[in-house]
Amino acid sequence: LLFVLSLPFWSYFTVDQWVFGTPWCKIISWIYLVGFYSGIFFIMLMSIDRYLAIVRAVFSMKARTAFHGLITSLAVWLVALSASVPELVFRESFNEQNYTTCKPRFSGNITTWKIFSTLEVNILGLLIPF
Repeated sequence: LLFVLSLPFWSYFTVDQWVFGTPWCKIISWIYLVGFYSGIFFIMLMSIDRYLAIVRAVFSMKARTAFHGLITSLAVWLVALSASVPELVFRESFNEQNYTTCKPRFSGNITTWKIFSTLEVNILGLLIPF
Protein backbone atom coordinates (compact mmCIF):
# COMPACT_ATOMS: atom_id res chain seq x y z
CA LEU A 1 0.00 0.00 0.00
CA LEU A 2 2.84 2.39 0.79
CA PHE A 3 4.37 1.63 -2.60
CA VAL A 4 1.07 2.54 -4.29
CA LEU A 5 1.05 5.91 -2.50
CA SER A 6 4.47 6.79 -3.91
CA LEU A 7 3.90 5.38 -7.40
CA PRO A 8 2.27 8.46 -9.03
CA PHE A 9 5.21 10.63 -7.97
CA TRP A 10 7.81 8.20 -9.32
CA SER A 11 5.92 7.68 -12.58
CA TYR A 12 5.77 11.44 -13.20
CA PHE A 13 9.46 11.72 -12.31
CA THR A 14 10.28 8.99 -14.84
CA VAL A 15 8.40 10.75 -17.63
CA ASP A 16 9.61 14.29 -16.90
CA GLN A 17 11.72 15.55 -14.01
CA TRP A 18 11.22 16.06 -10.27
CA VAL A 19 8.96 19.10 -9.80
CA PHE A 20 7.74 18.51 -6.24
CA GLY A 21 10.70 19.98 -4.33
CA THR A 22 12.99 18.63 -1.63
CA PRO A 23 10.40 18.05 1.16
CA TRP A 24 8.28 15.81 -1.07
CA CYS A 25 11.41 14.13 -2.41
CA LYS A 26 12.34 13.14 1.14
CA ILE A 27 8.80 12.10 2.13
CA ILE A 28 8.01 10.05 -0.97
CA SER A 29 11.38 8.29 -0.91
CA TRP A 30 10.94 7.56 2.77
CA ILE A 31 7.41 6.18 2.27
CA TYR A 32 8.66 3.93 -0.52
CA LEU A 33 11.53 2.56 1.58
CA VAL A 34 9.34 2.02 4.66
CA GLY A 35 6.98 0.00 2.45
CA PHE A 36 9.91 -1.91 0.97
CA TYR A 37 11.35 -2.92 4.35
CA SER A 38 8.03 -3.54 6.10
CA GLY A 39 6.76 -5.68 3.22
CA ILE A 40 9.86 -7.86 3.27
CA PHE A 41 9.90 -8.13 7.07
CA PHE A 42 6.20 -9.02 7.33
CA ILE A 43 6.52 -11.72 4.66
CA MET A 44 9.50 -13.08 6.58
CA LEU A 45 7.44 -12.96 9.79
CA MET A 46 4.53 -14.83 8.16
CA SER A 47 6.96 -17.50 6.95
CA ILE A 48 8.33 -17.97 10.46
CA ASP A 49 4.78 -18.08 11.84
CA ARG A 50 3.74 -20.78 9.35
CA TYR A 51 6.91 -22.76 10.11
CA LEU A 52 6.17 -22.68 13.83
CA ALA A 53 2.51 -23.61 13.29
CA ILE A 54 3.39 -26.64 11.17
CA VAL A 55 6.73 -27.93 12.44
CA ARG A 56 6.57 -26.86 16.09
CA ALA A 57 2.82 -27.09 16.68
CA VAL A 58 2.94 -27.59 20.46
CA PHE A 59 5.41 -24.76 21.03
CA SER A 60 3.56 -22.45 18.65
CA MET A 61 0.31 -22.74 20.61
CA LYS A 62 2.07 -21.03 23.52
CA ALA A 63 4.11 -18.56 21.48
CA ARG A 64 1.52 -17.43 18.92
CA THR A 65 -0.60 -15.15 21.09
CA ALA A 66 -2.16 -11.80 20.27
CA PHE A 67 0.28 -10.05 22.62
CA HIS A 68 3.33 -11.62 20.94
CA GLY A 69 1.87 -10.74 17.54
CA LEU A 70 1.40 -7.12 18.57
CA ILE A 71 4.92 -6.83 19.99
CA THR A 72 6.44 -8.47 16.91
CA SER A 73 4.48 -6.23 14.54
CA LEU A 74 5.55 -3.12 16.44
CA ALA A 75 9.17 -4.32 16.31
CA VAL A 76 8.91 -4.83 12.54
CA TRP A 77 7.50 -1.32 12.03
CA LEU A 78 10.18 0.15 14.29
CA VAL A 79 12.98 -1.56 12.34
CA ALA A 80 11.44 -0.53 8.99
CA LEU A 81 11.06 3.09 10.12
CA SER A 82 14.58 3.18 11.58
CA ALA A 83 16.18 1.65 8.50
CA SER A 84 14.48 4.27 6.33
CA VAL A 85 15.75 7.31 8.24
CA PRO A 86 18.77 7.84 5.93
CA GLU A 87 16.29 8.63 3.14
CA LEU A 88 14.94 11.54 5.18
CA VAL A 89 18.45 12.78 5.84
CA PHE A 90 20.15 12.45 2.46
CA ARG A 91 17.45 12.65 -0.25
CA GLU A 92 17.28 16.01 -1.99
CA SER A 93 15.85 17.61 -5.07
CA PHE A 94 18.54 19.42 -7.02
CA ASN A 95 19.53 20.47 -10.54
CA GLU A 96 22.00 18.25 -12.31
CA GLN A 97 22.95 19.12 -15.90
CA ASN A 98 19.76 21.15 -16.53
CA TYR A 99 17.59 18.38 -15.07
CA THR A 100 15.89 18.43 -11.66
CA THR A 101 16.32 15.10 -9.93
CA CYS A 102 15.47 13.49 -6.61
CA LYS A 103 18.26 11.31 -5.31
CA PRO A 104 20.61 10.97 -2.34
CA ARG A 105 23.14 13.75 -1.95
CA PHE A 106 25.82 12.68 0.49
CA SER A 107 27.97 15.23 2.24
CA GLY A 108 31.36 14.59 3.76
CA ASN A 109 32.79 11.16 3.01
CA ILE A 110 30.65 10.24 -0.01
CA THR A 111 32.09 6.77 -0.52
CA THR A 112 31.36 5.67 3.04
CA TRP A 113 27.70 6.72 2.88
CA LYS A 114 27.18 5.14 -0.55
CA ILE A 115 28.65 1.86 0.69
CA PHE A 116 26.54 2.04 3.87
CA SER A 117 23.32 2.67 1.91
CA THR A 118 24.01 -0.13 -0.54
CA LEU A 119 24.91 -2.59 2.22
CA GLU A 120 21.88 -1.60 4.28
CA VAL A 121 19.42 -2.31 1.47
CA ASN A 122 21.16 -5.53 0.47
CA ILE A 123 21.56 -6.91 3.99
CA LEU A 124 18.13 -5.91 5.35
CA GLY A 125 16.25 -6.42 2.10
CA LEU A 126 17.92 -9.50 0.66
CA LEU A 127 20.39 -11.30 2.94
CA ILE A 128 18.48 -11.46 6.25
CA PRO A 129 15.15 -12.51 4.66
CA PHE A 130 16.95 -15.23 2.70
